[in-house]
Amino acid sequence: TGDGSTCIDVDECAADADPSYGGCFRDAVARVATTCTNVAASPEAPEGRVCGPCPDGYKGSGETGCVQVPSCATSNGGCWMGSGEYSEFSTTCTDMPGTGGTECGACPSGFSGTGDTGCVDTDGCVLEPCFPGVTCTDVRPPGEGRLCEYEGPEATVPWSCPEGFHGDGAQCTQCQLAVQIIDSTAQSGVETRAGWHKGRRAQLTGQLDGLDHPNCTNQEGTHFVWEGASSDGASMVLTPESNKANTLRLSIPKRDLQVGLSYQLALRAYMAGAPTVRDAATSWFFVETQPLVAVINGGGVVTGSSNTLELSAADSVDPDGEPGLFTCAWVCSRTDGTDVCRDNKGTALPSMMYNTSLALTLLGGASGVNYTFVVHISKGSRQSSADTWLTIFDSPSPVVTMEPHVEKVGRPAQPHMAAVGGV
Repeated sequence: TGDGSTCIDVDECAADADPSYGGCFRDAVARVATTCTNVAASPEAPEGRVCGPCPDGYKGSGETGCVQVPSCATSNGGCWMGSGEYSEFSTTCTDMPGTGGTECGACPSGFSGTGDTGCVDTDGCVLEPCFPGVTCTDVRPPGEGRLCEYEGPEATVPWSCPEGFHGDGAQCTQCQLAVQIIDSTAQSGVETRAGWHKGRRAQLTGQLDGLDHPNCTNQEGTHFVWEGASSDGASMVLTPESNKANTLRLSIPKRDLQVGLSYQLALRAYMAGAPTVRDAATSWFFVETQPLVAVINGGGVVTGSSNTLELSAADSVDPDGEPGLFTCAWVCSRTDGTDVCRDNKGTALPSMMYNTSLALTLLGGASGVNYTFVVHISKGSRQSSADTWLTIFDSPSPVVTMEPHVEKVGRPAQPHMAAVGGV
């Protein structure tokens, strides 16, 4: 400045300069400023001064202005911090070296928004996060901002799932039920009708192995249902009253089973409180008859030619006890070359005799002859045979003696004598 003849260099960096401090950045409140250097005006410094760089903690330029750089150490770097009842909550703040700033983390669990713009406590139940049937209660963070709690009548602990499920109330997994058939009167897949006339029954026994998780509850118990069908396509009529079809043990009268058919039985189990939790086990058997057992009593002896002998098949057995009589036929063969055997009435054998006594009465016959007798019994389609033998010898005339042999006895005595036969 000056009058033209005399010029005085003006200190553009002086406080009273216009602008003061040469217009370089200065924050009087924070007491920070860039440097201001007074220089001669030049194309490089037309203002006659040079502003230094922004001070530490600021960004920008001394010429155009400096802005304070956020720091996590100061007010969480500008990232969200809760206040009032939420004063213990805040987002994370990360200083970013080289970029001159901070990075804010996500809002805490139970809040919505961003760390940069702010976080708000949300209604934890608005999205229906709990499993169907489980009650949702909005709760104050921390956590997920909600509580899933089952309130059914069978609930034993809070935060549980409905009957038949296990989990935390938000995620519930269906329990698994296991049942099996562990015993049957059928052997190797075969059931006989033996004893059906005595009221005997075919039986199958199931076993409940329980649920697959310790937190699965079954307060209302388990229901059982037996179902069955035969190989001819007919369904079996099974009832709780006659078959115990609602228990773990099924009982079927053998008279209800038809010979020659296969039967498929299924035991189904399900939870009363959660019918979708179920399992099934199957078993099958084929029904067949047992063979007849032919028996001959009275044979296998050596007897005299004048003796009478009875062979009997009356002890023959039908294990099934099927109604009706045995059909019986006796067949005889002999060793003396004669083709015909006769009974004590002279009836030639073989002859067909029905189940009256199943007995054959014989006379001794010719001496020295060996006889073989075969009995054939049948009932329906079942048959059985048995055989025995007889050997005949020439029996002598009977001899009778008196014992004891005494010639005299005293008068008071009372003698006892017996006749003894011999051959």
